[in-house]
Amino acid sequence: MKVRISSLQFLVILVFLFSGSMLAGAERIVVDWEWDTAPIEMVEHNRADFQGNHQAPIAVSEVEDDRVYLIQRIFGTEGNLYTASISFEGEIVEEIADYPGISAALIQEPLTGNCLGVFTTSDGMYFENYLFYNQYAQNGIPLSWIHPAIVVIDGDTPTFTDNDVFINPQLVIGASPEGASYRRLYYIARNMECSDGVEALPSENAVIAYLDYNAEDMLAGEFEEWTYISIPTLDGWNQEVPEWGDPDYSITAVDNYLVCMGSVRLDEQAFGDMFCLVNDNYGEGDWEVYQTDWAFDITEEAGEVLPATMRVYQIEFFSNNFNMLPVNRDGEQLVCWAGNMGIVFDLVNHIGWYDPVNQMVYPKLFNFNLTTEEFGFTDIYPTGAVANDDNPMLPWDLDEDGEVDEYDPGNNPMWVHDWPIFYPGLESAFYTNENFIASNSAEGWLAYVWMDGTNAQKYFNGDENYEGWAEYSEIAICVSGDNGITWSDPVFLNGNPNSENFVAELEGKTLCIIYPAEQITDAGDGMGILHLSIIGDSDMEMFNWSDAVTYYASLAIDFESVSEVSAEEISPGIGKITNYPNPFNPDTKIVYEVAAAGDVNLSIYNIKGQKIAELVNEYKSEGEYEVNWQADDVSSGVYFVRMKSVTGEGVHKLVLMK
Repeated sequence: MKVRISSLQFLVILVFLFSGSMLAGAERIVVDWEWDTAPIEMVEHNRADFQGNHQAPIAVSEVEDDRVYLIQRIFGTEGNLYTASISFEGEIVEEIADYPGISAALIQEPLTGNCLGVFTTSDGMYFENYLFYNQYAQNGIPLSWIHPAIVVIDGDTPTFTDNDVFINPQLVIGASPEGASYRRLYYIARNMECSDGVEALPSENAVIAYLDYNAEDMLAGEFEEWTYISIPTLDGWNQEVPEWGDPDYSITAVDNYLVCMGSVRLDEQAFGDMFCLVNDNYGEGDWEVYQTDWAFDITEEAGEVLPATMRVYQIEFFSNNFNMLPVNRDGEQLVCWAGNMGIVFDLVNHIGWYDPVNQMVYPKLFNFNLTTEEFGFTDIYPTGAVANDDNPMLPWDLDEDGEVDEYDPGNNPMWVHDWPIFYPGLESAFYTNENFIASNSAEGWLAYVWMDGTNAQKYFNGDENYEGWAEYSEIAICVSGDNGITWSDPVFLNGNPNSENFVAELEGKTLCIIYPAEQITDAGDGMGILHLSIIGDSDMEMFNWSDAVTYYASLAIDFESVSEVSAEEISPGIGKITNYPNPFNPDTKIVYEVAAAGDVNLSIYNIKGQKIAELVNEYKSEGEYEVNWQADDVSSGVYFVRMKSVTGEGVHKLVLMK
């Protein structure tokens, strides 16, 4: 039997191989939280369309009394574009407008604090992409949208071929070459038509419209002088020059950079590449292309674990809808996007087949470092011994010692299962594969949000132990308080009364898709408010959506409860052992406390319990000391400093990231 070890928290207990003593190393925690606003039913609808492919349909407006804005596609007699504004005190204002079509998303405009919205309209033949904005900052009236909305991209927009049709818009706001009082607004739409070549396969190149504005322009609604550009690499894949490519990507702006990043599957390629396209001149001129193979061959590592009929080939992308945000980490500028990686099996004849029964798809945070021009990623859930070492964790070897962590009574290897997708069936998992992140850059906070369907999928795969999960997926949230260096374990929330993660406010709700507002509100004292738009339905049937409901909810999260790896650790009988920086490269300062005079030994061990360095071995008086460890000659990974003194022993975990 292969089971998910825990739906709430999987704690890896590391053991010194040479002594058998438990390590007192730092562990991920489940963050403290409470409802700021329990789920409110906002609007009923029957829309199968996802609201924002690469941008959330929820945003925070920071105008005096902050408000949250939602947008939702509906079918209704009065119209089909629903918007709502919710004050932090709970006042709700709603509006329904008549703009038939698909897709919708929101973003906060930073100069005025107002919200901007985007959506696509269609009469079945022609598609138009609109921008609309409200005047709340001017008149104090929530939902004072200006109608009619403004057409930005339509059939008359200059593109490569006459049959290009652009939909699913996204807004990005960045710095402007006009000066500090200006911003550049980018309006992005994606091509729904297949590539223009022999292959004639899906290939979503983008058209981008931009304009520069200041606060006065925004307040006056000046949106007329658009300039249209595209990204050459995306156009080449669409034109099949030199080859066809099918990219999944999002776009963000940071300072003078406009960045397009995601994964792409190319001609005859079994597994996708990671790519990042970078323009350092506000979207104008040349684009730098960064692209790398992103499939990790783990055949050898898995060969001794899994039966021959379940040969593991590689770990690769399994991502569809996601957003991307800039993150400044220790002075280096990153762009990050949320996605999944799946373990791909060859079950005799199914090359590149994901095995849903064994549920090996796991959330990751991918990044490109604009400072070092390097790709990287973090294991979000579960993590290996080192989440940020750019090596994907193996779910049966989370301590990364090369051995299976645990066997069941039948001597079968056990692993942590995950299916971060609400829909249980493999055939539609691609369309419901959504991961989103939110941030508060001033505080260094990040939240990673997805809808987890692991337990529901176990039921649909015939596991009688999960019979009560037929209509329940789980909200999953991991958070970081240090710009993504360290992460909490997931908070899992569901409406199943028989679950340890049951939340009464979710009882009876079949949850399908979840979107966080990109801005986490600072509530003071280390507390952040995470705003959520949640789409639920009457059952788990994909594309049924007969009586769907959109809810608004918000969580108050204690970001200070997310302990950094460098937090002090106290072992019984001795004083503290800590180090800084942690993670580090290539040296770190270890601070230790001697509780009573006597002989002291301070040594460094690797994950296998092998001693690799001795830093202190002498008599010490009572007091606090520090010593430097220079780790030039060892590789990235987890290490442990072990202190022995007359009063006891203590262990502290160190993370070396080169």
